[in-house]
Amino acid sequence: MDSHVRFFKMMGGCFQEIVYDNMRNVVSKFIGRNEKELNEDLVKMSAYYGFRINVTNCFKGNEKGHVEGSVKVLRNRIFVGKWAFNSLEDAQEYANSQLLKMNENSRMEEEKKHLRPYRPPLELAVISEAKVNSSSLISVDTVFYSVPEYLVGKRVIVKKYHNEIRVYASNEMVARHKRLFGNGKMQIDIYHMGIYLTKVHTTGCIRAGHPV
Repeated sequence: MDSHVRFFKMMGGCFQEIVYDNMRNVVSKFIGRNEKELNEDLVKMSAYYGFRINVTNCFKGNEKGHVEGSVKVLRNRIFVGKWAFNSLEDAQEYANSQLLKMNENSRMEEEKKHLRPYRPPLELAVISEAKVNSSSLISVDTVFYSVPEYLVGKRVIVKKYHNEIRVYASNEMVARHKRLFGNGKMQIDIYHMGIYLTKVHTTGCIRAGHPV
């Protein structure tokens, strides 16, 4: 879903129709031989941006065009000369720069003239509430994130995106973290902690502990 939102923003508009394979995040389940139940989130996105969803038939490779082949072409052209990166973000930034170079002589600008009008990015966050514990931390999917310590004991609004966590109090964003995955991990902003700080050697994060 995030890749859709980013792509529409880059193009400045949306296509009239998008063709999909029978991926799990497109087709929730099959009903009988030919009927398909589409992913609810994808349906909402198509309603917001105004594009039609066209799902190919199973075992009909001729309906997929050159989609799967294009992925291999891009992978070989972008990463054959450089394949080691310090982080996922570095790899994404590199891939984006290479894609822009590859499209310098494309007909992208001509295509943009025929797209549906651009709409503001669709909000993709999962929204929930969390209580700030005595260590000025909130728990989101078994991971702890810091918030300013004046919020200890209070409830805050959490917006969970695929790659980051945003925390709001009194309608203002008070914390923003890169999203982590795992059980018991911590993501700490040192500016949230006023008295106790110590480094966690295994993760490079910081947690409440001994006085500075």
